Amino acid sequence: MSQKGLIYDSGYVEQTQWSSGFVNHLVIWSTSASIDSNGSLWSVKAAVETTSSQRDHIQLTPLTCSVSASGAEQTIRGMTSGTALKEWVPTYQGLMYNGFNTSAVQDVQDALAILLNTMTMISGGNNYLLAEPGPGQDKTQGCLARASYVPTVMVVIFLAVAGLGITAFVAWCITSIRLFRSPSELEALPLSAEEWATFAAREYLSTANNSHGVVVAPVETSELKSFSVGFSQPNIGRIGMFQRRQGNLLNQ
Repeated sequence: MSQKGLIYDSGYVEQTQWSSGFVNHLVIWSTSASIDSNGSLWSVKAAVETTSSQRDHIQLTPLTCSVSASGAEQTIRGMTSGTALKEWVPTYQGLMYNGFNTSAVQDVQDALAILLNTMTMISGGNNYLLAEPGPGQDKTQGCLARASYVPTVMVVIFLAVAGLGITAFVAWCITSIRLFRSPSELEALPLSAEEWATFAAREYLSTANNSHGVVVAPVETSELKSFSVGFSQPNIGRIGMFQRRQGNLLNQ
């Protein structure tokens, strides 16, 4: 593989060796740096065995990773890439398989990129994976980003629910204003039969004198004897209120 340009000369191998001589879970990766640390912007060439059964021929998937983030270039140049790859190769093998006698994970490219990013953050800070910070040291390693992802569908649902809530609140306010009655208005409402009769008489007088601009005085209960309810001419079939005055019957 090195002769064909698939692996750099400085490479590290991890594999599972069985007592029968069978080997599987083979992973290889290498650095482009000529020595452990030469200040170069080194890249990685790797290979992952995708088969696991003794009945299958060994199949390796070649991979190449290089740095594409300008902000990490200084860290990359200062790393001892050979030492880092040698220390992390068991982690590399464990990440590529899901357990005993399993084939490689489907997304070996993404898994390798994630692993190299993690290695860069930890080894680039002169730490190792299981290192514990000393007293007074920073308890965090790598890059921290306080963020959360909210799908667009959830945003649309939230806005729709909020819009419905606002609409319902406005409708409730309008309805409450229209239905609101002051205590003075409620006190003026008739309750008993006599109060309803005086109310009807007052409405009758208001209607009868409306065209003349006359202010109608309140009708007392004692004055109801001058009013009556029944049918009148010429509107046969219409029920109205009448007031008797000097022997004459005036209809509404």
